[in-house]
Amino acid sequence: MAEFSIYDSTLGWLELTQANGILIEKFEPTMPEVRSVIGERPSGHGMDDETRFFGNSNIGLSGKFIATPSKTITEVADSLKRYLLPNKRPVFRWERDGVIKDIDVRVEKSDQSLFIVVDDFHVEWVCPAGFWRYPEQSSVVIPYSDSVTLGGDPWPWLGDSNAVIQFAGGTAAVIEAENTGMVDAAPVIAVYGPINGVTLRNVTTDKTFKIAATLLADHVLVIDMYNHTATIDGNQNAYMLVDFASSEWWTLVPGTQDIMLMSDNAQNGTPFAVMTHHNLTI
Repeated sequence: MAEFSIYDSTLGWLELTQANGILIEKFEPTMPEVRSVIGERPSGHGMDDETRFFGNSNIGLSGKFIATPSKTITEVADSLKRYLLPNKRPVFRWERDGVIKDIDVRVEKSDQSLFIVVDDFHVEWVCPAGFWRYPEQSSVVIPYSDSVTLGGDPWPWLGDSNAVIQFAGGTAAVIEAENTGMVDAAPVIAVYGPINGVTLRNVTTDKTFKIAATLLADHVLVIDMYNHTATIDGNQNAYMLVDFASSEWWTLVPGTQDIMLMSDNAQNGTPFAVMTHHNLTI
């Protein structure tokens, strides 16, 4: 049996249960839209199909308000209305068969988000991220590779994931990251100095992000691949330092992949990065 709750950082958790006066009768989640992206390949006698999801998903929730020993129906309704203000960005939680999934929600207008006829209600939420996520985040430490100058075979050398790729200035330091979800996940990557110029690469998908940021020891650059932001020490906007000509805001595809942290310049210390992401599902 499904169980539902909603969370806001200032309001805390509200369990949408009959014990709290909220009887859920209908739960209607929808998926994001599908965009067909097909490129013809006449020479290959076929086509490239990159059809993908895009846009918001939605949640519809219908039921009844019931008076409890401590609350009237109006008070029960008010307890839910607090989460339905347009400026709120609560988290909706769905638990079924021991599996917990979260999704960020918002309403367009408060006067359209809650309709009450006697004791019936219907709520419509927009889910901007599109997909559900498991509450626990995955995290890996990305070690530093001391040069992006290549020697020998063209880079990246795709093949045996355990192979060592030789660089002119040192040996590649590769970390294996795993996305156990069903769809691509955009990570948040915190890079710790000292480092002069940052290159982050998903070797498996051949995607690169490069930013001309200089960090001293104990300073940190945070790159959010989903929100397309880069900040230094939490308050300095580093977005304009991104090398857009050679960069992509890359994601982690489902499965395992190799990730590297590099710089064009030699370092006097040992920089590293910490990458976190939520595993997403439908």
